[in-house]
Amino acid sequence: MNQVTVFRSAGIPRKIRNIFVTAFLGIGLLLIVVGVITESIQSKRIEESQPVDAVITRIEYGRGKDDSTRVQVGFVYEGDYQRVWLNFYSSNMRQGDPITVYYNPLTPDRVYVDNHFLIILFLALGGVFVLIGLVWLIVGASKGHSKKLLQTGEPLYAEVMGVRLDTNYRVNGRNPFRIDARYRDPESGQEVLFQSEALWFDPGPYLFEPSVRVYCKPGNYRRYYMDVSRITDAYREATAQNTGVY
Repeated sequence: MNQVTVFRSAGIPRKIRNIFVTAFLGIGLLLIVVGVITESIQSKRIEESQPVDAVITRIEYGRGKDDSTRVQVGFVYEGDYQRVWLNFYSSNMRQGDPITVYYNPLTPDRVYVDNHFLIILFLALGGVFVLIGLVWLIVGASKGHSKKLLQTGEPLYAEVMGVRLDTNYRVNGRNPFRIDARYRDPESGQEVLFQSEALWFDPGPYLFEPSVRVYCKPGNYRRYYMDVSRITDAYREATAQNTGVY
């Protein structure tokens, strides 16, 4: 029994892929920049302040989604007892707990906590977005290399098996079509199944030949590009004739 191997083509259109890459890289870098700037500002504030042993004297929990929880601390500085609201809250804070805060007498209404949770959150989220963007970028580069096979690949003719609607992929409520084709290696007898890139029209009426040309990297059927240029050209010509636009 002959082995059947299925190789699938990447299906994300380049324009959409570029939008994803730009968006994820942009958001990721922005989050990282915000994290770095926040860390710099916090470090500068702490350097300009003095550590003080304080006690959490009051916690006001927000009652609505627009109300934030506030934490008040009390401490003695140079003989004077101070009560100041923090710019930070953590769920493990309890009234009466000791806490180290940083106090600057030049800004007596503010104290700071040496906490890096928000900064780490910005950097982590930014890193995830950048990583996803880089993955999309690599996928796009791989797609570009596939099209280069038009010049460097070994051409072969694969038998058209049919056209199907790709229900696993959707953009703006639409599913693309794909052409499935098969090829039998004359030496090994291995049957290889290929699929076209995503086509946003039904290519069935424009399949005038029983086979399609596929360009493969010599000795590697996984690296291939199905040439559907004749089919897309026939579709554009028919569309132009129907609309009167040439």
